[in-house]
Order: sequence, then C-alpha cells, then structure tokens
Amino acid sequence: MRHITITIEHLPENVYLATSEDLPGFTVEAEDREEIFKLSQTLALDFLKLDGEVAQDEQVSIEFEVKE
Repeated sequence: MRHITITIEHLPENVYLATSEDLPGFTVEAEDREEIFKLSQTLALDFLKLDGEVAQDEQVSIEFEVKE
C-alpha cells in the first residue's frame, strides 16, 4: 500500500491550493473547500497511475493536512 499526504491551504486570493511532498510537481487549485478535497484525491491517484508509480489495482492511502 502506498501512503501520500496532501496539504490543503486556503490562500488570500480566496482559492484552495493542494500540494504534496510525496508527489513532486503536484499542484491543484479550486475555489470550493469540498471540491479541493475531491479533486486533489482523484488527480493524485491519476497522477500516480499515469506516472507508473502504482499498479492499477494497488491501494493508495491518502491523508489530508489542512493549513489555515
């Protein structure tokens, strides 16, 4: 099982930014708090699979760290 942490920050420009030290180059922005969680999780899994980091059937554990 692969474990990654996604950091969510609410920026002064009133957007949410998701990044991950476990996925270099991974950056996602959204205007809605709920959307950033869903979108970043989906895109992180796609990012890993397209990069060949995980097999299609491998489980990935995603943890969120929120910075306000």
